[in-house]
Amino acid sequence: DSNNRFLQHFSDSLTIKNESFETLDEDTIYHQTYYDPARLRLAKLNRAIPVMTVFDLITELLGEDKRWRFWINPKKDCLKLKPNVITISNSTQKDLIKFYSRLQVESHVIYLGTDIWKLQEVRPLYPEGFSHFSPYLIHIGKRGGYKNFELILQAIRNLKVNLLAIGGEPVNENELSLIKSHKLESFVHFLELDDLQMSHAI
Repeated sequence: DSNNRFLQHFSDSLTIKNESFETLDEDTIYHQTYYDPARLRLAKLNRAIPVMTVFDLITELLGEDKRWRFWINPKKDCLKLKPNVITISNSTQKDLIKFYSRLQVESHVIYLGTDIWKLQEVRPLYPEGFSHFSPYLIHIGKRGGYKNFELILQAIRNLKVNLLAIGGEPVNENELSLIKSHKLESFVHFLELDDLQMSHAI
């Protein structure tokens, strides 16, 4: 079926070439962008320092099923290799301990982002923050696929709360139609802000 074809394509795209790991040594930090235990194992064999970031454990919190095992198992296999683990929040670290304490994984909390307001002064687009939108929710980045933008619209239609959709792809006709069907035209706002403007607004 289509799911199997997708998994096969994804697996084929991760075909490992040992030659790419031959240049690694004990001074190399190998930081994975996603969960790939085979590559992580190769990095360790070549004496590199393995690092992986755990962004969340939503899948584990919602409960395992056949559909999600494709995402859970690689994460678990990576953790079994005892890499240096980064979690992006204290909450994520607590969830990691809750679900994987038996693996005796050590982790460190490193927040995403940086103190960007120290790097450069910027004229804030919203000098008073987003208070004039209050109450509001923020959606950042792309809205397609697993980001569940349509589900968010359904969730807020009876809440009378503003939704600030920041960044991502340009709004499309389907999204405008959904917003209109839920009578949310005056509640959904599409904004274009860079990181510096965001740092002043939130």
